[in-house]
Amino acid sequence: IPIYTRHLAISAVGYYALLETLELLTVSLISSGMQYSLWRFLPKSAQADLKKYIISGFFGTLVLSCILLIIMSLFSGEIADMIGLDISQEYLIKLVFLNIIFSFGFRYFLYYLQFKRKSIKYISVALFQLIGICGLTIWFVVIDNRGLDGLIMAKTITLGLLFIFVLFSLIRETAVWPTVPHYLQMAKYGVPLIPLILVFPILNLADRFFLNSFVSSEEIGIYSVAYRIGMILQMALVVPVQRSWLPMMYKMDIEKSENRDIIRDSLFYFCILGGLVFLGISQMGEFILGIASTDAYLAGAKFIPFILFAYFLNGFRVFFLSGAALKDQNKKLGFISLSGIAVNLVLNWILISKYGTNGAAWATVISFFYLTLVIYILSQKEVFINWKWKRIWKLLFVILFLFLSLNQLTIHYPNLKVLALILMIPIYPILLIVFNIIGKRELSSVKLLINNIKN
Repeated sequence: IPIYTRHLAISAVGYYALLETLELLTVSLISSGMQYSLWRFLPKSAQADLKKYIISGFFGTLVLSCILLIIMSLFSGEIADMIGLDISQEYLIKLVFLNIIFSFGFRYFLYYLQFKRKSIKYISVALFQLIGICGLTIWFVVIDNRGLDGLIMAKTITLGLLFIFVLFSLIRETAVWPTVPHYLQMAKYGVPLIPLILVFPILNLADRFFLNSFVSSEEIGIYSVAYRIGMILQMALVVPVQRSWLPMMYKMDIEKSENRDIIRDSLFYFCILGGLVFLGISQMGEFILGIASTDAYLAGAKFIPFILFAYFLNGFRVFFLSGAALKDQNKKLGFISLSGIAVNLVLNWILISKYGTNGAAWATVISFFYLTLVIYILSQKEVFINWKWKRIWKLLFVILFLFLSLNQLTIHYPNLKVLALILMIPIYPILLIVFNIIGKRELSSVKLLINNIKN
């Protein structure tokens, strides 16, 4: 963010947000739910079949994706025009399509590493992507002044190198030929989940396309940068939880009461941590935005609490998904996801046309609330879990109370913002104890953790 907000025009940042939206939506579509197929089939497979599932899912999806994107590239001029790019920049659309193929290979390999629980290798590959894209972006944008082209090229080169590594790694680790029957089995399980895969990027990104029709590219740029700050909760907490939780979840026997208790307690602890992150980032949002961008983007600070809360709700969805997913209710999950997409698109159209970027923020919050609620209802019908809602509601009340109190304090005394944030850190757990939200069990666990760290 600091690179392109300081070295690109705000309109170019808006165009990049639209290109990134196109990339993320398409790569989610072509993945065909393969990560869920991997996690579902691999625990039950013999060693020989396991390798065939891995390589067949990869190459089957890769071939079909290449065919689809070759067809789409024939219309790259029309897509560039729809986004607002000059016809001379049509090649950027083709580079984005190439990035989509590379991104699929990279993601598929990460899904495989998740299942194998190879955390060091996972982190190493992810860090290479981060360092590669950041380093090349600095070179192309800051030093070589290539602007928007440089942003896309940095990603193409980095993901291209990773794709070659992934290709050789999967071939070496499996050492078997892909088969059509194994791919079809995976596709049969994964394809109904495509709406579930698409719903997150659509709720995350679809508003950019609607904004493109109703507001300027400059406003899209400001909103997109603020949106990224709001996604800190998603990236710092929800994604790590999701990365570790979903592969582990598919190995669970949901009929065992102790496993249902694990799911319930995991959600509760997520709420505690998520509430702390929400309060901290909502207070520091404008400060972070100021460091990461320029004064021209500070107008977007008002969107940050909305986006933070939306992704806090998304964390609930990760745990509510357990009952329906472990009962293989893929078609129902797909239908629910389609309804979530429809709700989001309708809300974006209505609210953005009337309220612009403010409407986009509200559409995001309402859409995530709707999706989380209906997945909760479905999962409870499949597997009843006593979530102990009383303590969660008390926790949410504490979070709301602190959020409103801190906001009022900083509005009337803006110079006390840092002090308010410092005071919030001890006040939050104190209130959790006072309202009996956490008890002896949780406090004993914290003491044990501290003692282990000391030793």
